[in-house]
Amino acid sequence: MISSPKFVLSVFGHTAQLDDNADAKKILTTFPPEDWKRPPGRPRITWIKTILNDLESYNLKLTEAVSMAQNRPSGGYWLRVAVRTRSGAG
Repeated sequence: MISSPKFVLSVFGHTAQLDDNADAKKILTTFPPEDWKRPPGRPRITWIKTILNDLESYNLKLTEAVSMAQNRPSGGYWLRVAVRTRSGAG
């Protein structure tokens, strides 16, 4: 599995730009039910938890990241802008 935060957040940015009714967006941005358990042998961390952990390192909340990604023309570009904005360089 690819675990590079920049890659994962780039894919997230592309997903965030999809229509809210798109299956891919629903699958990748929905939290599993509280009582849901993964089958034995599967990793405990979900896609959305990976995203939240990666966003935390950039001091971003999920809603901020979705908004930034939806308002940018390219999936990876929003992250560079977010990092510059958070660091005060932009």
